[in-house]
Amino acid sequence: MLNKLEEVADRFREVEGLLSDPTVLNDQNRYRALTIEHSELIDVVKGYERCCRIREEIAGGQELLKDPDAEVREMANAEVSELETELTELEEQLKLMLLPKDPNDQRNVVLEVPPVPVVMKRLCLPVTFFACTADMPTAKVGRWSCSVRPNRKRVVTRK
Repeated sequence: MLNKLEEVADRFREVEGLLSDPTVLNDQNRYRALTIEHSELIDVVKGYERCCRIREEIAGGQELLKDPDAEVREMANAEVSELETELTELEEQLKLMLLPKDPNDQRNVVLEVPPVPVVMKRLCLPVTFFACTADMPTAKVGRWSCSVRPNRKRVVTRK
């Protein structure tokens, strides 16, 4: 994973250099593509840099664990355990960030709402939208609920 993160950081530095190149600034399509790539990479690179800083802090804390003073060792032990927990969480986030993006993520979605009685129209769209975005078999908004039947048809009801 660290090799992949280093590659991403190298590409990020390369993209930053290209963005300041005058020939790229003249080509608007390439400039737009590079700015999009830059915005996608920046969070991963910041997370990687934070991961490296935490590793350095853990190494420094482990040096303090060798101190003869018991109070210093206790404080260092608490800090190291806290940093290791943070590092584990950050590594999990970075693993998710490194997953390949779906090419359809940038496209618009068409949400088709079936015809419903006039009484239900006000809450039909929020309930259906919530059920679709939450990717759950049922959803509730107030007294209204939306469920998916075995034939994959959504049914909106009021309780």
